[in-house]
Amino acid sequence: MEETREQIADHEKRLQVLNRKAQAARMLYQVLNEHKESAEKDYSIHFAKYINDLAKSFYGTDIHFEVSDSFEIISRTLSGVEVDVADLSTGAKEQLAILIRLALTQIVQVGEPFPVILDDEFAHSDPDRIAMMNNIFSDFGDEQQFIMLTCTPEKFSGYKPVKTI
Repeated sequence: MEETREQIADHEKRLQVLNRKAQAARMLYQVLNEHKESAEKDYSIHFAKYINDLAKSFYGTDIHFEVSDSFEIISRTLSGVEVDVADLSTGAKEQLAILIRLALTQIVQVGEPFPVILDDEFAHSDPDRIAMMNNIFSDFGDEQQFIMLTCTPEKFSGYKPVKTI
C-alpha cells in the first residue's frame, strides 16, 4: 500500500511539472502569436507599398491592390474597376504571383541581392505582358539576378541582358 502511495505521489509531482510546462508553452505561444500579428501588420504595410509600386510600373498608374494585415491580397482595382483576386484571369493571377514574389524579395533582401528563380511563370501571359514584365526586372537594377526556367526561351528574346542556356 505504501509503495502505491509513493507511486501516486511521484505521478502527482510529474503531473505538476507537466502542468507548469504546459502553462509556459501556452504563455510562449500567446507572446509569439502577438509578436507575429504585430510583425504581419507592420510588414504588410511595406508589402502593400512594394506590390502597388511594382504594379504601377507594370500596369500603369491607375492600379491598386488591397492587402490585408495578414498579407492577403483581397482585390485589384484597375481603371476604377475593382475585381476580387479570385476572379482574375489566369494570366493576371500569374502576373500577380510574380509581383508578389518580387515585393517579398524587396522586404527580405538586405544588402546584397539574391537570385530570384521563376519557373515558367509566364505560361498564360501574352507577349505584351511578358515584355512589360521586363520593365519591372529592369527596375531592380544590374545587381539583381533573375533565373527563368522555361521551355520557350524565345518569349524572353527582348530581355536584356539575357543568357540562354
